[in-house]
Amino acid sequence: MIGKQKKTFLKNEGNQWFKRNKSFISDSTSDAILPFIKDKDKILEIGTSDGTKLNNILKNLPGYTLDLYGVDPSEKAINSGKDEYPNLKLSIGTSDQLEFNTTFLTWLSLEAFYILPTEN
Repeated sequence: MIGKQKKTFLKNEGNQWFKRNKSFISDSTSDAILPFIKDKDKILEIGTSDGTKLNNILKNLPGYTLDLYGVDPSEKAINSGKDEYPNLKLSIGTSDQLEFNTTFLTWLSLEAFYILPTEN
């Protein structure tokens, strides 16, 4: 059963959230994890919005070769991120239906836990 929050975010709230908050999205929230990232890491960010935080990681570790993925329910956020940050692998989706043919040693969810369903 799909939770109400997931349905709402996929239908329209994800896009509305991005529209309301795009100018406030900060790349500095990913600074705290920079010391833990290793060269050649594969990183997945759940609730990536437009990929700003993933791009910050690339920007702050210029000598690293990283494989960076982001998932977000907002089509507008993902499309904006694909235009702004073409080196990122961004896709529309939610954490309960990830479809990747790879494994990740690191994953982030810096701002997405508040929409997790509380149902069993």
